[in-house]
Amino acid sequence: LAGGLIEGGDRFELADNLVREVIPVIFEEMDAQGPDRLASVTGLVTEEGKAYEYYLDGRAAIAEGNWRRALNQLGNALEEDSTFALAYFELSRIYFGPGLSIDEDRMIGRDYADRAWDYRARLGIKERMSLEAWRHTLSGEFSEAFSVYDEMLARWPDDLGIIDEYATTLEYYWYIGKATDVIARSLKYYRSNEELRNRWAGGLLWTSRLEEAMAAARDIVDEWPESASSWNTLGDVCLVSGMPDSAEAAYTKAFGMHGDEREYRLQMHQCAFSRGDLAGSIEIIEGLLDNPGWMTACLALARSAAARDARPDRWLDRLAGLDPSLLVGRDPSAGLVPADLGRLVAPQGRPALAALHQDPRFHRSDS
Repeated sequence: LAGGLIEGGDRFELADNLVREVIPVIFEEMDAQGPDRLASVTGLVTEEGKAYEYYLDGRAAIAEGNWRRALNQLGNALEEDSTFALAYFELSRIYFGPGLSIDEDRMIGRDYADRAWDYRARLGIKERMSLEAWRHTLSGEFSEAFSVYDEMLARWPDDLGIIDEYATTLEYYWYIGKATDVIARSLKYYRSNEELRNRWAGGLLWTSRLEEAMAAARDIVDEWPESASSWNTLGDVCLVSGMPDSAEAAYTKAFGMHGDEREYRLQMHQCAFSRGDLAGSIEIIEGLLDNPGWMTACLALARSAAARDARPDRWLDRLAGLDPSLLVGRDPSAGLVPADLGRLVAPQGRPALAALHQDPRFHRSDS
């Protein structure tokens, strides 16, 4: 990482030099015998330096949400080294998780996870355990996956990457209470991490611990008064606590900081809906339909329309008629657009409950 900041520097050579300098000092301080030979950092996962460069660039693209570049660079890494387990692992995450989501692509995700496992000898213990948990998750073996994550946290309790990965998996599959507990334990090490604090308050809210959620949200606002996220969290807690006016004030404060009109108008819709002003909530959300990319607005409007015994069919029909590429605002050529819109809208104009029954996230007893 330090090498990446040096103009023209070779980050891999620098990392190896650091290891050669630091490891002997560590063993000297421990009054212990160090290893006779030190392996190259890149050699731990791949013998091809170019493959590792492609891999790092793919990881950077993932962090930016640029899935197409991530796929290209990870594919390039595998062209350089077909046994590069980390690259297979990241590809599996992209296909099954935040990127592609139709069934055929999820099968590709499982295949990449299996390929990574075939070359697990090229992984460090932490990455190997993470891959093991991931494969259990893909197979719906949640208790086994969570056991692996629990062991990882027992070994590395302050590893932020493991904390985030475990909590995100729990949240995705609606184990909200367990996710909240994982995040709560992490605050022993990361009390000053605003994102974790917001996730913790959100978890308290989702598990109906409203008094604790309110106290947590107010503490977050006190510590980060200039953060839109902190005010949005407070707004969420106020809204669920039956305080729509206070929620509106908090959301308005956040809007003044981030200026996201779509999010703000959805929040105002929710506040009106909470007050029982169904006509007003529909009027607020109706203006969003000028932008066909805002699918959430269509669904929210259909909810309001259904709640006042109106027929939501016209809104759902409008949703079904949209170009799928507009629903997520991505270039269809990127291959990242959910094509099966029928899973969202049934022919009768009502939510396709059958799709929910097929989704393992809704099979949990604590959902």
